[in-house]
Amino acid sequence: MTGKLEIMDKIYNFGTGGHGRGSIPFGDYPITPNEVGHWGERHDAIGINGNFIPDPKYPGQPRKGIEFHQGLYVSSGCIVIREWDDFMATLEDMFEEYDGQLYLHVGLNAAIITPEPTVPLPIGTPVIDDEDDDNLTPRHRHLVHHSHHYSHHHLAGRATHRHHGHRHYARD
Repeated sequence: MTGKLEIMDKIYNFGTGGHGRGSIPFGDYPITPNEVGHWGERHDAIGINGNFIPDPKYPGQPRKGIEFHQGLYVSSGCIVIREWDDFMATLEDMFEEYDGQLYLHVGLNAAIITPEPTVPLPIGTPVIDDEDDDNLTPRHRHLVHHSHHYSHHHLAGRATHRHHGHRHYARD
């Protein structure tokens, strides 16, 4: 799966899957920078969900080592970011602003990082992204979801819109 990841009013291209069990399951995950697997330690990755993600496709066989890292969209379930240096600077700024508590929310072809543990996922009706990006081939055009636009400015006072304890997962 490829798509757009929003963080602090910035949009980054991401990919997940292509090897192993495929893309990261849809859902809400804490970002845990100090909890990475052996591969992640060697590649300056950022941990997701304490290096442990339940996999609805394989009950009782959780995924380990799911992280953010630099690359060109293909992974074994990690979130691969093309614009790594800029993404890392933005993520560090957001960690500082929100006292180190951030969450990744993954939907269909879209993801967002917020200080909220759960938010309605951006999985509304997809529209074709008409952004002209010379670095993307037509095969890599991304579906993005404009039905929900969250940023750190929009999250204040949104506690009533949370879906406590509710997780969204990819269908089998």
